[in-house]
Amino acid sequence: MQKINEDKGITLIALIVTIIVLIILAGVSISASLKEDNGIVNQSKEAKLQSEMSEEIDVLELSTLGAMKRNADYEVQKDNLIKELDINVGSEKYEITGQDGVGFEVTFKDSNRRYRVDIDGEVTPL
Repeated sequence: MQKINEDKGITLIALIVTIIVLIILAGVSISASLKEDNGIVNQSKEAKLQSEMSEEIDVLELSTLGAMKRNADYEVQKDNLIKELDINVGSEKYEITGQDGVGFEVTFKDSNRRYRVDIDGEVTPL
């Protein structure tokens, strides 16, 4: 009777090498995700901020165009801008300061971001 010697399963060394490789890959992944300068988490936060600002600027530009259309001189007046912002944003979500002929500062209450709206309709972040 001849005995057949077959290796079954994995060796302890192969298991340790596999675990070490997985630990190294996990470390590299975590490092790439949480880096302070260019980490994935920070990039996603920055992208979210840019998206929110872009949305606020779009709403302000739309409201500014509507306010200009309501005026015969095609200038932004405060009462017309308030009417348009109430329609596009809601009356409780923003605060507006400034006077006709000079320009306005619009602050969105949710984000506390401020924007300058000139009488000619130009919107700039502050």
